[in-house]
Amino acid sequence: MKTLCITIIGVLCLSMSVSAELRLEDLEKIREMLNESETRLEKRLSESEARFEKRLSEFERRFTVVIQTQGERITDLGKRIDFHGNLVIALIVAIIAFVAVPLAFIGYQYNRQRAKQDEDIRELREEHAQEIKALHEKIEALETKQIIRT
Repeated sequence: MKTLCITIIGVLCLSMSVSAELRLEDLEKIREMLNESETRLEKRLSESEARFEKRLSEFERRFTVVIQTQGERITDLGKRIDFHGNLVIALIVAIIAFVAVPLAFIGYQYNRQRAKQDEDIRELREEHAQEIKALHEKIEALETKQIIRT
């Protein structure tokens, strides 16, 4: 607006008719020209504002769509991560089950067999202890018989 006024004043100063007196009609024409230019500027300004608001609303709409799309992708990635985490846990449990169950069964059988062997050893010791005791008694009896004869 100021530029237009300065331009008009500059044009008026350079023209030959500047040296002449300004009449009321000339002032009215200048005022009319200024009003017209102001009206045009206001119209252009309002059009620019409308275009800007339209672009801004379009940008907001696209930005909202992008944010929603990214939100959905993040949700999908979260679901995938949860699934993979559960899968890893299931695999760990399966590996433990496949290793621990057979080891527990082997350990149970080993302990049962060892208990049986310990029991068998005890029985054999008792049997042999009785046989050894009987043999010691015979040896003593034999030794006592020899001592008496001599």
